[in-house]
Amino acid sequence: MAKATAKLEQRKDPKTGLLREKNVPILIDFTFNGKRIWVQTGISIERKNWDNKNHRIKPSAINSIEQNAIIQNHIAELEKIYLDAQLNGINVSVAYMRNNLNKINTSNQKTFWEYYTEYINHVRLKCANNTLKKHNTSLDILKKFSTTNKIAIDFDFIDTEFYQKYIVFLMNKMNHSNVTIAKYTQTLKQFLNYCSQRSYNKNMIYKTFSFSAKEPEIVALKKDEILAIKCLDLSNNKYLERVRDCFLFLCFTALRYSDAANLKKNNLVGDTLEYVSIKTKTPVSVPLHPSALEIIEKYRYNESDKLLPFISNQKMNGHLKDLGKQSGLNRDVIKVKYYGSDRREFPRKLYEVLTTHIGRKSFISYLFNQGMDSELIRSLSNHKSISSFARYNKIQPSFQRAQLLEKLDI
Repeated sequence: MAKATAKLEQRKDPKTGLLREKNVPILIDFTFNGKRIWVQTGISIERKNWDNKNHRIKPSAINSIEQNAIIQNHIAELEKIYLDAQLNGINVSVAYMRNNLNKINTSNQKTFWEYYTEYINHVRLKCANNTLKKHNTSLDILKKFSTTNKIAIDFDFIDTEFYQKYIVFLMNKMNHSNVTIAKYTQTLKQFLNYCSQRSYNKNMIYKTFSFSAKEPEIVALKKDEILAIKCLDLSNNKYLERVRDCFLFLCFTALRYSDAANLKKNNLVGDTLEYVSIKTKTPVSVPLHPSALEIIEKYRYNESDKLLPFISNQKMNGHLKDLGKQSGLNRDVIKVKYYGSDRREFPRKLYEVLTTHIGRKSFISYLFNQGMDSELIRSLSNHKSISSFARYNKIQPSFQRAQLLEKLDI
């Protein structure tokens, strides 16, 4: 037995918690042989214009005749596919129905994993190495999830139950924090968006998936800590001196390590850097502070065409711990991570968490607390995402106090 029924989507408005009243999609609920699929009609209406008894748009609604005809055509197509399969002795599955609806030849269809490989090859052409690594890791995790749970993943299989199992797997089996889980669920949605845009995937339930995670606190150096690094005597350790100079350059420019390490001498035009960002693929023009120009001048006559003697990010991060310790960066910091509802604290000394990215963070945080306009800072830091940039806007109590005394003149 098979039955097709037009129904309104029952998704609730996240702001009110109530059923949506406007722009409500009409779906076809098709049940057969104990199975079910939902099919989009492409029509959205106001809930008040729906006839729940007859499962059609009310005659009083504008364009109801034309839109009801579209609904009926979808139902007729579903019923025809099912009946043709019955007549030909074909065992009808959800995948069979969707493949025929999408006019896909199942014998030539790629597997889920082959589509994912295609996607990775696509992003390889336009993303930075760290982003590519994230997508490769996401693929490996999905394969591990599939093997562990003995699940054959396909587009039609991805529903709310699948998503909840995947979250539990990331949390309990992989022991990932909420921030990491949010990262890998987002990469999955990016892949599914790619497949939907190319008509590989017609199952849109993934668009309802969400996982919120509290971003970790920004760790940034204060002015006296930057000066402690700058004034450290490293005359007997030229290797660490170069690491120090490269790190200070990040503190004075807000450049990402990937951009700074790839700068060539011809990227310096007068007192301005001009380059194309590796992460955002956009041209950037940044005026340089005299302290940054002083570091560049120090290495001006090196034989290499590199602007500064950056080493690999991994090696540099290792040496920065030593640099921070020698500079007396012993301030206590607490790294907080959330695992589900479990809040875990990891006490550290500042030098233990010192990395190249803290240079960029320090530049932005310091200028925020000097009262510089946020849009001007963002233009210097080359942040594309306003939400990720806004995390830096945490004003220090000392600046709050100074501004309070200056501005509140009563």
